[in-house]
Amino acid sequence: MTNNQKFIAGLLLGAVAGAALALFMKTEKGQEILSDVQEGADKVQDELKEKLHEFDTAVNDLLSKGKAFINDLEQKAQQTGNGTAA
Repeated sequence: MTNNQKFIAGLLLGAVAGAALALFMKTEKGQEILSDVQEGADKVQDELKEKLHEFDTAVNDLLSKGKAFINDLEQKAQQTGNGTAA
């Protein structure tokens, strides 16, 4: 089988599979499956949004703590440099 024949066979097989899938999706069972997939995708999307929000909150909390730590170190360094150690 030449490359051209393989390409044409693959193209025809893909067209037949696409047509069969399109016909199946129009049936009641196909619509039910499509609905289940959509519900699953929506659930995953909601969970992902929640995890992203939790991650964002945690990162912002760490940044705030880091900035406070740096400010505290700067104040202690200034006090030590001025001879007024706490």
